[in-house]
Amino acid sequence: MAPGYTSWLVDHLVIPGSPREREPWDALAKLLARDWPRQGGGTMRIAKACVDTGGRDTAAVYGHLSRLRDPRIAPTKGVEGWNRAQPVQGPTPVDALVDGRKLRRGLKLWTVSVSTWKADLYRRLWLGRGDTAEFPPGWVHLPRGIEAEWVKQLVAEQLRSVKDRRGFARQEWAKLRERNEALDCAVLARAALWLLGADRYGERFWTRLREEVANAPLTDGVAPPATAPTPPAPVSPAAAPEPLRPQSWLTSRGGWLR
Repeated sequence: MAPGYTSWLVDHLVIPGSPREREPWDALAKLLARDWPRQGGGTMRIAKACVDTGGRDTAAVYGHLSRLRDPRIAPTKGVEGWNRAQPVQGPTPVDALVDGRKLRRGLKLWTVSVSTWKADLYRRLWLGRGDTAEFPPGWVHLPRGIEAEWVKQLVAEQLRSVKDRRGFARQEWAKLRERNEALDCAVLARAALWLLGADRYGERFWTRLREEVANAPLTDGVAPPATAPTPPAPVSPAAAPEPLRPQSWLTSRGGWLR
């Protein structure tokens, strides 16, 4: 992503296998070690990855994540409801089972308000360009030739108003089709950016990232892999930026974001 939360789909990879098996997690480790070419030369690596720990194989997921011990991987659990002030909360220490042994507080779990991030994504998908050639901040860039199935998965849910048992209206996300993996990946990618500090530090985060990429030394004409930017130095409360969210964040429009 870039300032304004403009985003690009770089790749969509599917790792086959069960979360209980070792092979898919070893494949994930290789993916995180992969160098990705960067425009202008050099390479970058994935700075943060969120992994959903929900489902029937939670204990197995905890165990494999504890085995990998990659600080870039953030174990997450999706929660319903709308938390616009703090869409990602934690971490909360949880027990992990590794090789049959229970490690108390062996893993740190983050909770993600998925409804909030879905709304943010759909809002950005609704952006228009008007008569200008420029893309507005927050634009979702998709490569030519993207599979129709992936796009259908990205917009596989709809925000609906329903009434609870007391007759009060509330909004909730409902599936339009069974498969929605692309939407889940987009939500967790946005949560990963939150964890990196993009929302907390605002423009200072992007400035630091640009500086670190521009000043990276070249070796044989190729820059070494770049990771997440170093978080800006803490500031006093008086100078602290507004809680990380772009202007017009989550407008009253019924669409969803990205």
